[in-house]
Amino acid sequence: MQAKGQAVMDYDYLVIGAGISGSAAAYELAAFGTVALIEAESTPGYHSTGRSAALFTPNYGVATVRRINKTSQAFFLNPPDEFCDRPLLTQRGMLTVAAPGEEDLLAPILDLSTDGYEIRKLDAAGTLSLAPLLRRERVAASAFESDVMDIDVASLHQGFLRGIRRRGGLVLSGKRITKLDRRAA
Repeated sequence: MQAKGQAVMDYDYLVIGAGISGSAAAYELAAFGTVALIEAESTPGYHSTGRSAALFTPNYGVATVRRINKTSQAFFLNPPDEFCDRPLLTQRGMLTVAAPGEEDLLAPILDLSTDGYEIRKLDAAGTLSLAPLLRRERVAASAFESDVMDIDVASLHQGFLRGIRRRGGLVLSGKRITKLDRRAA
């Protein structure tokens, strides 16, 4: 890779796009070789990453996705030293509410419950105790998943970027890729 007026640099890995996904990939790759993370915008995470709200939901998705979610929990709860200065996860819980006559719609959600990550069915009174601003006449029951947590996306993203640099990687912003050539080593 060569920026105007600079020497040619060789990297083991080039990652294009410094949003949360590109930053996460570059962070992991930096443990195995030299990495350059290139972002066309003026700052990493300029688009959706910069405005993201995210939930850690252990029971979300198909079986493979649920295994990935549960495996990632250890990283989120105990990130590497110097990765971030605040918790990446904050307890929230998730409530899915059914109106009268729609209680059966909760069954597919309740079926996602797994050992250690239970989803409980609540009656109207239990639901309203958690969400008292709901209109009583519109609440029949709910599914409550206590293990759902907020992910601090900004801290996670910044942790990946710091980690890339700490591992010797390069993060470049404002560098639009217009052409790539691959040469044999």
